[in-house]
Amino acid sequence: MAPGTASAANRPRGLFAGIDLLLGWVVKLVWLNFWWLLLSLAGGVVLGIGPATVAAHEVATSWVQGREVHSVPQAMTSAWRRCWWTANRTALLASALVGALVLTWMLSRSGPSLLAAGAQGACLVGLLVMAAIIPHLVWLSAAEAQERERGSAPGVARVFTAALAVAVSRPVLTALLTGVWIAWPTALVLTRWAGLLPVCGASAPLLVGAWCLSRVSVAPAEEPPAPSVPHPQPTGTTGTTGTTGTTGTTIPERI
Repeated sequence: MAPGTASAANRPRGLFAGIDLLLGWVVKLVWLNFWWLLLSLAGGVVLGIGPATVAAHEVATSWVQGREVHSVPQAMTSAWRRCWWTANRTALLASALVGALVLTWMLSRSGPSLLAAGAQGACLVGLLVMAAIIPHLVWLSAAEAQERERGSAPGVARVFTAALAVAVSRPVLTALLTGVWIAWPTALVLTRWAGLLPVCGASAPLLVGAWCLSRVSVAPAEEPPAPSVPHPQPTGTTGTTGTTGTTGTTIPERI
């Protein structure tokens, strides 16, 4: 068989493989979004959307890092229950801050012009800050839940401080995460494809965000290789040895 004929025979196989890969990711996005909606409704939306988003982020992170998820419903339900309190505490506080800023901006319009301009400017800055840190609160809430499993309690103030630190130190990453959360649903609405919002409105931004986080230093570190020969430590030293496992998932070390 001529070389040209062999290459032509292999080309459709590669095309079909690409289509199969694309369709596989489409099915994953739809299935992930379905369970995100279901778990959000399970908590009455108000108490469900926070842990559902964190659970979907954990599954999306496993996918982009090449780890197999045998059962998306089981993985998301387990993560939803595990991070229910931490995710809701962060989500409700963020919602309260955004609501207070929006309400202040609306009420300030009826005041004197000078005071109204100052209040509206301050509220706008506050809303921009919240828009920048909210995407980071998703993966930081997952990290907080993991720290609680180890026996530590980071606290909601530490989570928000860490989110602000990452937002300031990683402006490009922050712009990408914020942009995809705003641009994706906006594009679906403007192009009259709003019917896709219940299908992939949340799963697509979560997958893109997990992909971005896995490629910068704030992403979880890989499992370090175990040493072949153990070296005993001197008894007179009192230094710390560090934790085993994915140390990059802790909040201080990820920023």
